[in-house]
Amino acid sequence: YTAAGFDAVLLDHRPLGGDGLEWLDDCLRRPLFPPVVYLLPQPDATLEARALERGAFGVLSKRKVDGARLDALLDAAMRRRRAALQEFRMTPAAAKLYR
Repeated sequence: YTAAGFDAVLLDHRPLGGDGLEWLDDCLRRPLFPPVVYLLPQPDATLEARALERGAFGVLSKRKVDGARLDALLDAAMRRRRAALQEFRMTPAAAKLYR
């Protein structure tokens, strides 16, 4: 899964059949994977710190979703994603792909 058509990915801490932190590691090993907003079941400073240390773009609690914060995170993730893609388009690797 590359998520190539997405500007951001929302990843649950407990995805069906897995561990969210392991999924986060796997996703972020993939080249040009979009920013990941990590969703916790409830506020947890320790898990939030672990997700951020592993590369999550942001962390939110599902227990009390702050709509303004979610909107701001997704907007910032979209801007980061588009900048990363623009930067990639200028590389020799991209030139080979677009021939």
